[in-house]
Amino acid sequence: MDNRPVVAAHSHGLFLLILPGAVRLYLVSMVESPRERHGVPALALSMISTAVVLTQLLSSSCTQRRPVEPDYPVIEAGPTLVAFTAIAGGATPPYQRVVVDNAGGGTLTFTATRKTSWLQIFYRGTAPDTIEVFAYAIGLRSGIHCDTITIRSEEANNSPVRIPVTLDVLPGISVSPGLIVRSAYRQGPGVAPETLEVTSEGGGSRIYQVAPTPDWLEIGYPVGLATQKIVVNFHPETVPAGVYGHELVISSAEAANLFVRALCSLEVEAWRPRFGLAHFVLTGIRFTSQQIGWAAGYERVFEGIEAALLSTEDGGLSWRTVSIPHLGALSALAVVNGDRLWMPSDTGILLTAVAGGFQFRALATQERLTDITFPCNDTGWVTGENGALFRSLDSGETWVQQTTNTEQSLNGIAFLDSRTGWAVGNKGTVIATSDGGDTWQAAVPGPVADLWDVTVSPIGTVWIVGSGGTILYRAWSGVKWTAVPSGVTDNLREIAFSTADIGWIVGSGGTILQTVDAGMTWRRQVSGTDQSLISVFPLDSARVFVAGNDALILDTYSGGE
Repeated sequence: MDNRPVVAAHSHGLFLLILPGAVRLYLVSMVESPRERHGVPALALSMISTAVVLTQLLSSSCTQRRPVEPDYPVIEAGPTLVAFTAIAGGATPPYQRVVVDNAGGGTLTFTATRKTSWLQIFYRGTAPDTIEVFAYAIGLRSGIHCDTITIRSEEANNSPVRIPVTLDVLPGISVSPGLIVRSAYRQGPGVAPETLEVTSEGGGSRIYQVAPTPDWLEIGYPVGLATQKIVVNFHPETVPAGVYGHELVISSAEAANLFVRALCSLEVEAWRPRFGLAHFVLTGIRFTSQQIGWAAGYERVFEGIEAALLSTEDGGLSWRTVSIPHLGALSALAVVNGDRLWMPSDTGILLTAVAGGFQFRALATQERLTDITFPCNDTGWVTGENGALFRSLDSGETWVQQTTNTEQSLNGIAFLDSRTGWAVGNKGTVIATSDGGDTWQAAVPGPVADLWDVTVSPIGTVWIVGSGGTILYRAWSGVKWTAVPSGVTDNLREIAFSTADIGWIVGSGGTILQTVDAGMTWRRQVSGTDQSLISVFPLDSARVFVAGNDALILDTYSGGE
């Protein structure tokens, strides 16, 4: 085939040029001029120029890209632009897809590349395929960031194909940490503050403001310039026991995300566990000073039961076990002369502890001893099963059994003074003395309940607690016992008063009851446990200790409120 151009016609210096293989027509002008240039007629120069134009046209018509034929793959990719928007310091924008198809023939295999680290792509490499495109604004300054996904294929006629990608990073603010959790005593030691860091994301500085907070949450620097640290202070003393939450809102009009949140949570505990040990039971807890305290009970071991004793020297913040002689379970604890401990056991033996160590006092019984009290330094009383009652008139050196006229187990004993006292026991048993214990008579029977403890309040009112939520009281000079609703059906094990008006009762199922009106009404407190509580001891009206099963020791700085 002759591919040379053909001159179809000419007139007045115009030539019609036809190029074979393409429908292209060109008009070529040859201008005549009588002038000469360097001895060469202008007409000749014009003809030379025309020849050059014809040569260029011929060259362009004969040099072509490889034709698109059905046997060759063709890259078809879309969309032709991928655009992301993200807030600096915020969430990663959703990923997008670029679909790659073969618009021609054969099989299209390809590679896809990008240049920047903020752009990530994932694909298989054989069409049809989808390129998953991810954009990460972490560490980028605010502004528009650009990259290109380049799709290449050795077989494709139109390789490479380029897809522009843009990431518009908007300025923002962030806060860290996003969650603060604290727990504290009400009226207890202060709560350590937390520090929040408000950060200007994407570069630059931004003014922030913290929305108002409740009374229990205080913010240092509520208005500032990010990046800055915010001090968060907690005030559990301003609220009752419970769990409190607040969403701290930090806003900035200069940030695209406008505001960020940090959740603050405060659990205010009235009672907090200080110690616990499985297989141990604590039956009595007492303090000899504000710092020195003791808790007595027993440990369940493979061979049976062994006596157990704990002590604290830091006001009850920490407790340690004390090595003591092998003995049965210790059932109660009393402190005499400020530093001497007395502990009855279930083997008829009294264990006493002084600065020089431990001593035993064997009583004339094999019965389980249940309680001990010293109305004065030289006179002591011990109760036991089957109506057992013992008195000492020489500071516990010797003990003599007394006549009680009952076979019921006596569980508790208390004295108003050296002459007037009461003992209580199973099946509603109450016996009383007004002659220093020389004789004991049955008092007016209470309800048919097992009575576990008796105490005398600072104003001389006698209080008894027992099974089934039983609470009884009477004036020390009265004869009639009055029942007070407890609101519970649990076994109530011990009662104690810090003042004439304020007192506590503990019992099974984690029961703690408090009165603030001299016992006329009792309100249940949140103990945070369902363990059986056996003993209670108030250091004052705010600082109170409770002990029970699994060697659980609870304390409060707010009277349990």
